[in-house]
Parts: sequence; C-alpha cells; structure tokens
Amino acid sequence: VAFWHVPLEDIHPLARRAAELADCAGRQGRFWEFHDRMFGVGLPGSAGAPPLSEEVVQAGIRGAGLDNSALDKCASVVAPGDVQSDFAVATKFGGRSTRTFFLGTLSNGTLKVSKVISGAKPLVTFTEDLDSLLGKTK
Repeated sequence: VAFWHVPLEDIHPLARRAAELADCAGRQGRFWEFHDRMFGVGLPGSAGAPPLSEEVVQAGIRGAGLDNSALDKCASVVAPGDVQSDFAVATKFGGRSTRTFFLGTLSNGTLKVSKVISGAKPLVTFTEDLDSLLGKTK
C-alpha cells in the first residue's frame, strides 16, 4: 500500500498545504492521525465533514500532536518537492481524484498498473479485482 498526494487546488484551495503538512506529519510518525483529521468521516465539503479551512488544518495539527517547529521547517523545505513528485507519479498512472487505487505488480521498484479503481467502491470490487490479479478464480 502506498499513498500519493494529489492535491486538487481548483476544488480545495488549501489542498496542497494539507498534503504538505500530511507529508511532514508522516516524518513525525503521525501521517494517519493528521490524514484522518483532514479526510476522516467524509471529504472536506461533503456531508458530515467541515469544508477544508485553515481552522480545520490547525485543529488537525493540534489533534495529531505534531511538533510545530519540525512541521514548519519540513513544510517550507522538504514537503513541496515530495508532494509535487507524488502528484506527478499519481497522475502518470491516471490518478485524478481522491480515492484512486492502482492495482498491479511491483518488480524491481517499478509498478506495473493493471487496474485503476476511482472513487469509493464496494469491497466486492476490490476482492474481484485483486483475485483476478492474483490469478484466483471463483
């Protein structure tokens, strides 16, 4: 399982900032704690979650227990390049939305994508596609 950032700034103006902070949270071992506060029970702007705002970002930082000094340094120096690299890789494989899954095989550090699943799909979709990839039959 890999996570690539694809901040869609035309939809969420703070998406890149949130992605960069999430990248830095990962360097503190707190990626999922921060991620879940940004994208938890629904995407920002959808039912059940507040729109992505600076207040939501700040609450995510506090709630994830991040070291602000290390976070600021990382977000200004390291994360912008990492997020841009993630964006390039994800879009190369066809990732254009949140919740895009690439199924394939990894060989010598290279991913050969055989199936792209976009959006929230039922578990049966993943089960069938993974079984097919693994050569399993019903």
